[in-house]
Amino acid sequence: MKNSEKLVWKLIDREITDNEFKELQNELSADSDLRTYYQNALEADSTLSNRHHTPFLNFNEEENKKPARVVSFLSSTGWIAAAIVVCFALLPKSSSDVKLVAALNPDWRGHSVEVKDECPNNMLQLHSGAIELYFPTRTNVVIEGPAFFRVE
Repeated sequence: MKNSEKLVWKLIDREITDNEFKELQNELSADSDLRTYYQNALEADSTLSNRHHTPFLNFNEEENKKPARVVSFLSSTGWIAAAIVVCFALLPKSSSDVKLVAALNPDWRGHSVEVKDECPNNMLQLHSGAIELYFPTRTNVVIEGPAFFRVE
């Protein structure tokens, strides 16, 4: 592992010194491959650190009547805005069969969706908070703002 890659992980782990941070800033500004490595490292860390963290671990399965697989896409650092495009049907419809089953302090911008409503097919923006979507494939997805997403 290169020294610059070690510095990336020290930054992510919040173990970097001021001098190391300045060195990493210089290297990031000069090396596009390192910037790509940094972004991938952030995404990997976010995915792994949030794997078992969701505000809906005890969501009400009575709503769905079937056991569900929970997939969590959370970003606790707020660095990465999630953009999710899910293709569900071949023919466009005005709304999907995907339902909002839970919400925790959602702050919507533009169009908002209420619990038990189907998600529309237009782009949605969740500025903050978290929501849980239920797909007909018996999969639940948790999205934490800030996030832009569209369900088709």
